[in-house]
Amino acid sequence: MSDNQAVSFEELHSTFAQASALAEANAFRTVPTNYYKAQGIKADAVRKPSDEQFPSGRIIINGKVELFREDKRVGTMGIFISPMPGRTKTGKFDREFRLYNQLVRALYPEMKSDAELAGVPADQLLERFQQYPVGMFVTETFASEPDGLTGAKTYQDAKSDEEAKALREKGWKPNNYVQSIGKFKN
Repeated sequence: MSDNQAVSFEELHSTFAQASALAEANAFRTVPTNYYKAQGIKADAVRKPSDEQFPSGRIIINGKVELFREDKRVGTMGIFISPMPGRTKTGKFDREFRLYNQLVRALYPEMKSDAELAGVPADQLLERFQQYPVGMFVTETFASEPDGLTGAKTYQDAKSDEEAKALREKGWKPNNYVQSIGKFKN
C-alpha cells in the first residue's frame, strides 16, 4: 500500500519553484579549489580587435581542458592563454600571457633557455597539450552582485565546501580560474 497522495491540477497551479534554486541548478558547474591533472582536449584562437596595447589585435587561445583527481574525471573547463605578452595596469604580465608561459615550460621541460621556449610555435604547443597532461591549480571563485554605487564586484575564493555553500546561499556566482600551470606531479 502506498503512502503517496494524489495532487490536483488546482494545487499544481499554485505551486512554484524557487528562483534561487532554479538559478543554482542552471549555473555552470564548477570544481572545488584544488590541484588537478589537466588534459587539453581542444582549442581555437581568435584575434581581438585592435587596441592601444595591440594595434593589430591580440591572439587569444581558448582551450578546453578535462580535469582529473586520482585519475577520475571531475570536470571540464576553459582556459584563455596568449603568446602575445599583455600587461596589467600595474605593469605586470596579465593572466593570459602568464599561463601561456607556464604551459610552454610545463610541456617542454627539455628546453632550458627562454630563446628555445620562445621558438615553440603556438600550434605545436596546443598539439602537445592534447597529448600530455599538466598540473593545474584551480580556484573556485565567487563573485558578488555589482555594488549599487560603484558597479564593482567583490571576489572570494571558497576554501572549503562549507564556504562555497554559504556563498551560493548569499547569491554569489561561482566560476573556476586557473591560477598556475606546471609539470604534472603524481
